[in-house]
Amino acid sequence: MGEVIQFPVSDNLDAPVTSKEQVKENIQDVQLFHISETLDSILPMLFGRLEMAGFDLAKGEDIKNGALLVESLKSVLCKYYGIEHPFQEVAENVFSADETGDLSLNKSIHVDFKKVDEL
Repeated sequence: MGEVIQFPVSDNLDAPVTSKEQVKENIQDVQLFHISETLDSILPMLFGRLEMAGFDLAKGEDIKNGALLVESLKSVLCKYYGIEHPFQEVAENVFSADETGDLSLNKSIHVDFKKVDEL
């Protein structure tokens, strides 16, 4: 019972809140911190298990595929919080649902990425 969990502190969170927009930014900062901590926790396990199975996505030519996996996971977690991520548009364009709701890959897609600040 002696363990203390420190709440994440950001420079933005230390200043007095002056507007609803600032409150939203502070909440988003905490959400992005949670996403980052979650990814930091699960990615080593995920990539370790993949490497044990013979798929080392963290080096060589496979590093782009590994980065794709990381960004895909980040996109899913961002969507959970209502935070935009460019891969959300990719997911909308890559998959189509049939009448029964089953997803299939589209044969071709076109996605224009806007310049994205670091998430």
